Amino acid sequence: MRATRHVVRRMLTTEACAPVCCPWRSVPGSHHHHHSHHHRHTPRCLPPPRAPGSSFRRHFFGAGAAGPKANPWTRTADLDPGLDTMLDLSTRARAHDRPPAAAQLADAFRSFFRAKRRTRTPLLATQVDHAARTLQHLLDTNQAQPGAGLTRDDLELARDALVDNMRETNSASHARLARLLHAEISARNQETTAEAAGSMAMPCWAKDLVALVAVLCQTGDAREARALVLEQWRARPHLIGRKTWSYVLLGLAREDRHDELERTLAMMEACGTPFDAKLHQDLTTHYAQRDDVPATQKWYARPIARGQQASYHTRAQILRFCIRTGQMAWGEPVFRAVVAARPRKKMCDLILLWAAASGRGVDEIERMMRVMVQRQQQQQAAQAAAEAEAEAEADDDDGGGGGGGGSGGGGHGDDPQAPDIETINGLVEWAHGRRDPYTAERYVALGQKWGMEANARTWVLQMRYRLDVGDLDGVRAAYGRLQREQAVAGTSSPGSGDDLAVVNQYIRALVAGRASERSAIEGVVADVEGRGARLEPTTVLALCMWHLVQHDDLGAVLHVLQDHTGHYSPDQRATIATGFVAFICDDAGSSTAQAWDAYTLLTHALHELAVDTRLALMAAFFRRQRSDMAAHVFGQLVRRQRQQQQRQRRGGGAHEHSHEHSHEHAHERPLADAYVACFEGIGRAADVQALEMVHNLLKLDAGLEPDTRLLNSLMLAYLGCDMPDRALDFWAQIARSRPGPSRNSIAIALRACECSRAPHAEHDARRIWARLHAFRVPLTTALYAAYVAALAAHGRLRECCGLVDAAPACLAGGAAAAGSVPDLLLLGTLYNACPSGEDKAKIERWIRYKYPPQWDRLRGEEVGLVRAEDGGRVFRIDRELRP
Repeated sequence: MRATRHVVRRMLTTEACAPVCCPWRSVPGSHHHHHSHHHRHTPRCLPPPRAPGSSFRRHFFGAGAAGPKANPWTRTADLDPGLDTMLDLSTRARAHDRPPAAAQLADAFRSFFRAKRRTRTPLLATQVDHAARTLQHLLDTNQAQPGAGLTRDDLELARDALVDNMRETNSASHARLARLLHAEISARNQETTAEAAGSMAMPCWAKDLVALVAVLCQTGDAREARALVLEQWRARPHLIGRKTWSYVLLGLAREDRHDELERTLAMMEACGTPFDAKLHQDLTTHYAQRDDVPATQKWYARPIARGQQASYHTRAQILRFCIRTGQMAWGEPVFRAVVAARPRKKMCDLILLWAAASGRGVDEIERMMRVMVQRQQQQQAAQAAAEAEAEAEADDDDGGGGGGGGSGGGGHGDDPQAPDIETINGLVEWAHGRRDPYTAERYVALGQKWGMEANARTWVLQMRYRLDVGDLDGVRAAYGRLQREQAVAGTSSPGSGDDLAVVNQYIRALVAGRASERSAIEGVVADVEGRGARLEPTTVLALCMWHLVQHDDLGAVLHVLQDHTGHYSPDQRATIATGFVAFICDDAGSSTAQAWDAYTLLTHALHELAVDTRLALMAAFFRRQRSDMAAHVFGQLVRRQRQQQQRQRRGGGAHEHSHEHSHEHAHERPLADAYVACFEGIGRAADVQALEMVHNLLKLDAGLEPDTRLLNSLMLAYLGCDMPDRALDFWAQIARSRPGPSRNSIAIALRACECSRAPHAEHDARRIWARLHAFRVPLTTALYAAYVAALAAHGRLRECCGLVDAAPACLAGGAAAAGSVPDLLLLGTLYNACPSGEDKAKIERWIRYKYPPQWDRLRGEEVGLVRAEDGGRVFRIDRELRP
C-alpha cells in the first residue's frame, strides 16, 4: 500500500509514473561512442516530489483558514448538478458496464435542466450530448415506469432550457436533443390533443414545434426547420404565424443562404403571412448588428406590407449602425425623419450621439442638451396651463373634457426628453469605441456637472477606457464604485455580462502588471465567483500562469482549473490548453521545473489533449535535454491510445466520449511518425533507459507494423546510445523486408559500422557497398563519405586514400572533369573517422601533400577545427542522420 501511495503521489506531483523498483528512478551514467555529430548529456531522473506543503501552501482564496487543508489533486472538477451521473452513463456505456439506476438517471436529467433553467448558464454541446444519451437510454430501457421516469413537465423544462440557454451554433448535439424532445412530447400530446386544444390558446404540440424550429435554426438546419413549418402549415395553417417564420428567416440569414432567404419569403407570403414591420425589423437588425453594409441597406429599403413604415426600433438600430460603420450620409434621411417625428427619450439620446459622431464637441453637445431641457420645460408648462384651464372649465361646467388631457399629460410625463445618465453613458461608450479616453472622461464629468448620479453601466464604461490607457489606479477606483452600486442595487448575479467582461479584463491587467498584488487579484476573483459567475478562459489561463510563475502555487492553479474548465466548451478548453502548451514550449520564458509542473497540471485537468499537442510537448522536453520527461509524455500518450483501442474492441464507437470534453478519435493514435520523433530525440540524448521503455511500448503496440522509416529511427536511437551492433540488427531486418532500405537506411547502417568495434562491422560495410554497386545505386557524396568513414574507423587508411582519390570519377559516373578533386565533406569525414591521433596525423600529412588548397579551406573559417568529447580535434562537419 505504501508503494501504491508513493507511485500515485509521484504521478500527481512532478515525477513520472515509475514503479518503486524501476531502474528509471536511478540516475543513469553517460554513454560515449564515436559520434562527433551527437550532442550528449547525462540523462537525469524526473524531479523528486516536493516536500509536503511546499507546492500547496494555501487554499485558493483561503489564506488563514483553520483546519487541515484538502489535497487539491483529489478534488473533483466542479460540474453542474446531475451532470456527473449522466457522464457516468456515457463512460459505462463505452466500457459496456452496468449503467446507473434508471431512477438516478431520471433525477440527474431533471436536476441538470432545472439548474440550467435557474442559472441561465450556457448549455454546452458536450453537456447536451450526455443529456441526449441519458434521455435515449431512459426511453429505451425504462418503459416499465410511466413516461420512462420523466414527466411531461420534465421534458418541457428541458426543451425550454435548450432554447433559452443555447449559446453554441452549428451544434449537432443540440439538434439531436431537440428532435428527441420534440418526438417524445409530440407522442404524449397525441393522447391529450382534444383536451389541450380546448384549454390552451396555443396547444403544447405547437409550442414544441416552435421550440424545435428555434433550435434547428441555430444549429445550421434552417432548411429542415422550414420543411417542418411547411408540413405543419398544410395540416394546421392557423397555428403557423409570424414568429415561427421569423426563426426560419433568421436561421437562413445566419447561414448566409441569401437565395434560400428570398425563396422562403415567397413561401411565407404564399402561406398568408405578410412581410410586416416586425419581420422587416428582425432581418434589418440582424444584418445591422453584423455591420453588413450592403445587406443592411438592402433590407431596410425593402417595401413593407400594407405600406407600413419601419419601426422605431429599426430606425434606432439603423442610426447606431450608421454611426459604427461611418455610413452617415446614407443614414441622413433616417435621421431627419426621426427628428421630424417628435422623438422619444431614447431617440433623443441617439440624436445627441449622431451629433457627436458628426463632429460636435462636448461643449456643443451640452448646448444641445440645454435646448432639449428648455423644450421639455416649455412643453410641461404648456401642458400644466392646459390642465389648469380644463379644471377651471370643469368648475363652471361638468363637461368632463379634462380626463383625456390628464391622460395625455401623464403619458408624456412618463417619457421625459430630458437627458439623464443613460444619455451620458451612450456618449461615453461612443468615445470609448473611438479609442478616445479623454473625451470619454469629459462626458463623465459633464454628467457630474449636471448632477446625474452614475450607475453601474457608467462605472463599467469608465473601467473600460481606463484599462485601455493602463490606468490601473483609476480602474480600481471605478471598480470599487461598481461594487458599491451593485451592493446598493442588490445585484448578485452576473447580470448582462458587460460588467463581467470588463472585470475579466481588469483581472488580466492586474496579473500582467509589474507590481501585481496577490490580495487585490484574489479579492476581485473572489467577488466574481461569489456572484456565481464564470471567468473567461483567457482570464483563467492568465491566473494559472500567474500562480505558477509568480508564486509557485500548484494548488491554486489546480483550483482555478477545476472550478471553471468543467463549464467550458471544447473550444474554450482548447484556449487554456494552447496557453499551457506555449508556456511549456517556451524554453527561454519558463524553467524546466515550471514546464514540468505546467504539464502535470495540464494533463490532470484537461484530458483531451490531441496527439499532435502531446508530441509538441515531448519535443519541448527533448529540447530542454530532459529525455526522461519527454519519454514519460510519450508513454502517457501511448497508454491513453491503448486504452481507447481496448474500449473500441469492446464495442464502443469512435464517436463516443469517455469524458465530458474528450474528443480524441480512433485515428488519433501514435503512428509511426510519432515513434520516429521519439526515437530521434532519445538517440540525441543517449538515454538508454528511455530507449528501452519506448521500444517496449512499440513491441506491445500490436496495431503498428514497423516500416523502414521507423526501423531507421530505431537504428539511430541505438546508435546514439552507443549500441551500434544492436543498430545493425535492425539493418538486417530492413534488408530482409519487402520495401527494403532507403538511402537514409544505408547511411545509418554505414555509420553503425563506423562506430562498432566488432570484427564483423568492417565486413558488413563492405557487403553494403558491394550491394550498392551490384544494384547500380546512384551514389551521393554523403553515402561515399559514410563508406570511407566506416573503413577508416577500422584502420584501412591506405584503401581510404585510394577511394578518396577515385571519388570524383566514381561520383560522376566515370565522367569527371580533369583536375576534379574530392570535396571538403569527404576529406573532413576521413580525418574525423580516424580512430587515433597517430592516424589523424598520417591523414593530415596526406591531405596537405595531395590536396593543399582543400586542407587550407578545412582549417579556415569555412569549416574549422573543434574539440571532440574525447579531447581530440575534429573538423566541424555536419553529418546529421535522419530516418
